[in-house]
Amino acid sequence: ASGRGANGGEGQGGEFKSMPYDEEFAPGAIRFDSGGRPNPILLPMVAEGLRQILEWTPEAIHAHSQALCARLNAWARHEGFSLPRQTNHFTGLRRPTNSAEASSAPAEHQWAEQTAWALKAQGVLVAGRFGALRVAPHVYNSDADIDALVSALQLADCLAEAGVAVTRLSRL
Repeated sequence: ASGRGANGGEGQGGEFKSMPYDEEFAPGAIRFDSGGRPNPILLPMVAEGLRQILEWTPEAIHAHSQALCARLNAWARHEGFSLPRQTNHFTGLRRPTNSAEASSAPAEHQWAEQTAWALKAQGVLVAGRFGALRVAPHVYNSDADIDALVSALQLADCLAEAGVAVTRLSRL
């Protein structure tokens, strides 16, 4: 398949024709090799990662993430946040519904993005997704991290109430 595009031929159509991908493979590439080159460190890294997961056990990892999410969700409900998306390993937080702009989708997206950037400035990493903050604790997070997130959210809320705008300076 060398030299032939993702659609099976040199520009003759097919299901991938409308996709904005270069249809020519790199010299020597094979159709399903993902365009990658061998990297001898990858397999030992994967093996070590799987060994660590088996040592911790998937059940313990699940229970840890679930406990952190449950703790955050309980605080968020108490503070009036809505929780549009909850699972055992991540949650979404929408600002309290008593907000003046809570019914405006663009305002919600802006709130989520600005709050995520304000939290990042405090060393707390979450993502703004569809007008909510996406929080995904994992094995390296602790109750202290949930406390830091809560404190950072409270500070961001105080700054917003005081009229202090947090803006994104640049995307690196």
